[in-house]
Amino acid sequence: MPAMLWIQCACGHQATRAIPSFEGMTRDRVLPAAKCGRCGQRGAVDMRIFWDTADPEAATDGGSTKRSPVQ
Repeated sequence: MPAMLWIQCACGHQATRAIPSFEGMTRDRVLPAAKCGRCGQRGAVDMRIFWDTADPEAATDGGSTKRSPVQ
């Protein structure tokens, strides 16, 4: 089940990306370094790490197949 990063810019643009590992990934490091693909501004306003359970092969325990952010 891949870990995913959802991030939001102050301009309202949002993006979701697969991440190989979130070890050492803290809000203090990620938010200021993020660069928006729409407006080019550095510094995101919010982020979430979640596991992509929408992948049918990943949902092997009979659980929900909805994406669920970790807060």
